[in-house]
Amino acid sequence: MSYTKGRRFEYIVKKMLEQDPETILCVRSSGSHGAIDLVRIKLDSTCELYQCKNTKAKSYVPKDDVDLNIIAKVVPTFWAERRMGRTTFTRVVPK
Repeated sequence: MSYTKGRRFEYIVKKMLEQDPETILCVRSSGSHGAIDLVRIKLDSTCELYQCKNTKAKSYVPKDDVDLNIIAKVVPTFWAERRMGRTTFTRVVPK
C-alpha cells in the first residue's frame, strides 16, 4: 500500500473518531512511521491509541508487534482496519 493511501485512511479514521460525542481531541502522529497513528482523548479523560491498516486482503493478521504489545499493556490500543470497503476496530490484547 502506498503512503498516500495509508495517510488517507488515517484521516478517514480520525474523522470517524472525531464524530463520536465522547471524543474531546483526536491527533494524527504524522511522519513518525511508528507503532501509533492516532491518539484519541475522551470526555472521561481516558486516552486511546490507534494503528491504522488499509488492506485488500480478506484478513489482516498483525505480526508480533512488540511495541504495540507493550503499549497495549498500559493504554487501550486498537487496530483500525479497512478491508473490502469496511472499517473495523479491534482492541489489541497484549501477550
